[in-house]
Amino acid sequence: LGTLPGHLYANVRQPPISTLNLAHMIPLSAVWAGPERDEHFQAPPLLHGRTEGSTPFRLSLHLGDVGHTLVVGPTGAGKSVLLALLALQFRRYEGNQVFAFDFGGSIRVASLGMGGDWHDLGGELTDGTETSVSLQPLAGIYHTPERAWAADWIVAILTREGVTITPEVKEHLWTALTSLASAPIEERTITGLTVLLQSNDLKRALQPYCVGGPYGRLLDAEAESLGQA
Repeated sequence: LGTLPGHLYANVRQPPISTLNLAHMIPLSAVWAGPERDEHFQAPPLLHGRTEGSTPFRLSLHLGDVGHTLVVGPTGAGKSVLLALLALQFRRYEGNQVFAFDFGGSIRVASLGMGGDWHDLGGELTDGTETSVSLQPLAGIYHTPERAWAADWIVAILTREGVTITPEVKEHLWTALTSLASAPIEERTITGLTVLLQSNDLKRALQPYCVGGPYGRLLDAEAESLGQA
């Protein structure tokens, strides 16, 4: 079992030691095999891994009903590959649904291989040759809570564009949204909102988010399109 440094004659009197105490002192170690089941889903673990020995490793991300996970590593270590593997393995659970925001198309192959949809939101990887996502964030403003959310969202955009938000600006915005709420659903777009705004400064601030602007193809659609998967 070894001795303390400088203690040459350990256990000289050789007192009796129980098997339980002996087991506590023996420097044994073993690979943690992980939980046998995912208790949250009441199903098998997310994946099985191989260790240096003969003990398999069972990975389950859930602790109770929380599955938060942080993956850290240097560039090229395989973080994106691991995340794609976790997403693919998650498909084993009933009622599963996966949404992923990747960088550089790192999960594109996995998404398409599983029959999913992959969209190049920035247009840098496909040069706009593929059908992109089309969003209509103002479609539901006929509902008052949704209109309140839309007002806060537009205020955040205006703040980003350097517009000073005053009570007058909020009043202009709410009046325009209220008028737009009674329009047909296909007209409830950011372009439709700018038509109803009475301030030229607000119109110019929202111009990048209208059709023809850098973000218009994503946020100024007449109907939403998120793929078929």
